[in-house]
Amino acid sequence: MITLTEQQAQSIVDRMMNVIPYNVNIMNEKGIIIGSGDKNRLYKLHEGAMEAIAKKNMIEILQGGLDTKPGVNTPILFQNKVVGVIGITGKPEEVKPFVELVRITAELLVNQEYVLFQRKISEQLKDEFLYELTYRKIDYNQDFKERGDALGIDVSIPRVAVVLTFNESFIEKVKGNLLNFIRSDEFFLKLNPLTIVIYMYYDSLVTKRLERFLFKKEEYYIEVGVGLSENVFGVSFKQATKALEIGKKLQVERKIHLYKDIEFISLIASFKGNSEMEKIIVNLETENKLDLLTTLITYINMNGQSNKTAEALYIHRNTLNYRLEKVEEVTGKNPKNLIDLFQLYTAYILSQI
Repeated sequence: MITLTEQQAQSIVDRMMNVIPYNVNIMNEKGIIIGSGDKNRLYKLHEGAMEAIAKKNMIEILQGGLDTKPGVNTPILFQNKVVGVIGITGKPEEVKPFVELVRITAELLVNQEYVLFQRKISEQLKDEFLYELTYRKIDYNQDFKERGDALGIDVSIPRVAVVLTFNESFIEKVKGNLLNFIRSDEFFLKLNPLTIVIYMYYDSLVTKRLERFLFKKEEYYIEVGVGLSENVFGVSFKQATKALEIGKKLQVERKIHLYKDIEFISLIASFKGNSEMEKIIVNLETENKLDLLTTLITYINMNGQSNKTAEALYIHRNTLNYRLEKVEEVTGKNPKNLIDLFQLYTAYILSQI
């Protein structure tokens, strides 16, 4: 049930007594004074308030007694229920206009609190649903779909999971920017102080939209992983997380890592722990003075084109050939042989993830 708090009651009293020349009391739904210009009256039972609560109507007190003073008491109503009482001390004919002003102020405050409370509950329910959506790995049943519909989340709309990581100190700024970035049919959820997942509408513009979002936000240190469009969003979330994890290690020049680009690499990662593969990279690293590992990776990135590799490394082509021969000598794998090159690349990937 929505109620007036002591802080709210006293705040209303203080503000009203700055503009009206009468003492103001505010009582809760039980008739106890919780806000007053006379601090000696706090937490005492107010008989006039009890009568106003019982009759749900304004009560005038023409003559005071031991525990009452002349004045007017009127109930504060919310959804036709009494949540408190306003009392102003003075001649009833003089204070009546003021008591109405205070009552309206109090009822507006109560209604505002209710709206904020309902919004908070709605946001909490939405976050709980999105959390379940993120980690759910099975198809959606009708009950789950209806829960989403009630919260304004249509799970039948094609979406991709986008995972953002960033500097923890910028969490509020990132969230603020996201509120202006996402569409009305898109949602985001803070998973922890460093990570947010967004469910973006799936179309060909996803990457371009993310590029625009990241533009001039370098100081936030944002990196993004993007999954595929899947019927179960949790699958897309797992893909986005994997894209981010691998992309940070193998695509250091990028800020947006797409699962479609590293899906095959993710498959290769299942071979991690193979001692033969690990030995290949260890052997290359022992020949560090010849930069064999750097030469090999550059050669792979240049799609095996010798001229471009030599240019990228600022070395003569003959030097490149010597190094590639040395790679074969050390590893037993010939970089100019497609199958051997694939094994060398696989070994490198496993060493990085």
